[in-house]
Amino acid sequence: MSITRRVFVRNSALAVVGTSIIPTFLTRAAFGATEAGSRNKRLVVIFQRGAADGLNIVVPHGEREYYSGRPSINIPR
Repeated sequence: MSITRRVFVRNSALAVVGTSIIPTFLTRAAFGATEAGSRNKRLVVIFQRGAADGLNIVVPHGEREYYSGRPSINIPR
């Protein structure tokens, strides 16, 4: 798929317009701006895809199918 100058300019203009519509509270949250009288604590959460799956985060410990389906990678009871 080749990109033309017209497509590039149009998509760039849409990106600028789209980011100007973002509510101010999301902008403050993204840049970490604080309001007067608030604390400066931050919580940073990093989730690495592929490092864990839903069945190993919340283990269905009562299900036999979980242990039979994952004999080598299951979380022990």
